[in-house]
Amino acid sequence: MIHLNKKLYEKLIHNAKYHYPNECCGYLIGKQNPLTLDNHINEIFEIKNIHQNPQHFFILDPKDQLKAFQKAKKQNLDIVGIFHSHPFSEAYPSSEDLKYIYDNRQSYCIISLKSEPIILSYRIDTKKIYKEKIKF
Repeated sequence: MIHLNKKLYEKLIHNAKYHYPNECCGYLIGKQNPLTLDNHINEIFEIKNIHQNPQHFFILDPKDQLKAFQKAKKQNLDIVGIFHSHPFSEAYPSSEDLKYIYDNRQSYCIISLKSEPIILSYRIDTKKIYKEKIKF
């Protein structure tokens, strides 16, 4: 489960709309409950999308990634997830998205702008996709 307050939920949607028609991306900073593995999000860290085809794919800018890790460490928090938008498709991991999953403990949030903006979150374990509940 991912714990995300309404303000951060709205910020993710605003970020996706702002970058439209390109995909936005970034990290979810917070803490993970070691017993339940629930991710509690304290902050959203936007990262520049440096992919050559940003309308359909994303690559996180390494310089921004380093800044996110430094900020999280300074606040005694962790990177507990990643987010990105799908401007033209559903909020479901694409085959391209699945290539870059490296930690099944992280929340993987996708913001879809295909019709009404929606955010869905997933955990992905050895290419198996589990929908994760978002609790406000």
